[in-house]
Amino acid sequence: MMMIIRHGVLQTARDEIDWTVLTALSAIFLLGIIVGALANYSWDWNFASTAIITSSITAAAAFIALSFIDKQWQFNPAENNFSAFDLYSSTLIFLAIIVLVSLAVLFSTRCNMVLTLLLCIGVFLLGLVSDYIFGRFAGENVFAKIAYAIVPNLQVFWISDAIYLDSSVPFKYVLKCGAYSFSYAAGVIAIAASFFQRREVG
Repeated sequence: MMMIIRHGVLQTARDEIDWTVLTALSAIFLLGIIVGALANYSWDWNFASTAIITSSITAAAAFIALSFIDKQWQFNPAENNFSAFDLYSSTLIFLAIIVLVSLAVLFSTRCNMVLTLLLCIGVFLLGLVSDYIFGRFAGENVFAKIAYAIVPNLQVFWISDAIYLDSSVPFKYVLKCGAYSFSYAAGVIAIAASFFQRREVG
C-alpha cells in the first residue's frame, strides 16, 4: 500500500512513472513465485505459503530501500514521498486485518470455507457500524453493551474523517489501536485453540 501511495495516480500523460516502485513490485511478485516453485520442486515445501513468506520479506526490504531512493535511483530520503500519515494509516489497516484474520481462524474451526468467508464479511460490515448500532445503546442496554464488546470495532482503524478534515493522526492513537488489535486477536485465537482441541481430525 505504501508503494502505491508513493507512485500515485497518473492523471495526465505528462506525469512521470516511478520506475523504482514498479521495479520493486515486479521483484516482489517474481521472487515470490520463483522461490516458491523452486522450494516446492526441490524440498516439497508448500508453494503458496513459501511464496507468501518470500513476498512478505521482499516487500519489507523493498519498502526500506524505497525510503532512501528517489525516482531517479538516487540516495535521497527527503524525496521518498512517504509521510507519517501514510505510514500510520497503513499500520491501522494492517491492525484491522489482524483482527479479521484471527476471526477467520476461529470460524474455520467449526465452519467450511464458504461459511467462514461469509461470516468474515458479515463481521467486517458489522464492525464498521458497531458504534452506531451498539455503541450508542451500550450505556442503556446490557445486550447492546455485550454485543459492543464482542463485535470488533473496526471503525477505530478507519481514519477517513482525518483525511476529509485534513487533520493529523497522533502516534499515541496508533499505539492504542495496536493494543486493542493484539488483545482482541489474542483472545480470539485462544478461543479458537480451545475449539480446535475438541475437534476430531481425520
